[in-house]
Amino acid sequence: MSLDRIRVLKTGGRRLLAGLIAALACLTGCSEAPTRVESASLVLEGCRVITMRSSDVLEGVTIVVNADTIAAMGSDGTLLVPDSVPRLDCKGDFVLPGLTDAHVHIGHPTELISYLLSGVTTVFNLGGDHIDLFSGDRLDVLQLQDSVAAGRYPGPTIYSAGQALDGDPPTGPYQLGLASAEEAAEAVRQQFERGFDFIKVYDGLDETVHTAIV
Repeated sequence: MSLDRIRVLKTGGRRLLAGLIAALACLTGCSEAPTRVESASLVLEGCRVITMRSSDVLEGVTIVVNADTIAAMGSDGTLLVPDSVPRLDCKGDFVLPGLTDAHVHIGHPTELISYLLSGVTTVFNLGGDHIDLFSGDRLDVLQLQDSVAAGRYPGPTIYSAGQALDGDPPTGPYQLGLASAEEAAEAVRQQFERGFDFIKVYDGLDETVHTAIV
């Protein structure tokens, strides 16, 4: 399956997922009378849909995408779409809601494409700015996160933590050692001001510092 085909379903992921769930409900419970769809930007035909509701796989499904929203879904031949709309022959291809990898460490922008090719449309980056595996420079994960969100770079939706918060001394060079509740509160404030989405704590924290972080 091509990257372009995967990216179509990744764009606007929450709306597409909601549309897929609603369409699945209709597909399994609505009549199969032909339905005319006027607004569409792409048609996927012959899909095999994994519903995530049971072990059943729906065969021969047409999915109509309009911009970043699933506009309609039905058995092949039941959706009437203008001939001018581009079509993809998806016979043998599977369609399912995007997968989430809840623990990654982004080492280089190019690996984001690999996530998409594996069906992963959301990742949680555990550890803030890492070292670029190729150049050795520090990788600005927040900048990369913004580039993906703005559509300037292909990749999954990224949620990222800042530098892991640890006790004093820290476990290693990638953790931030905290010796007091005051240091902990300041570290949390700085990370959220930078724009990180959540806090990662390490296992060397004492109870006082851990409570201050929470």
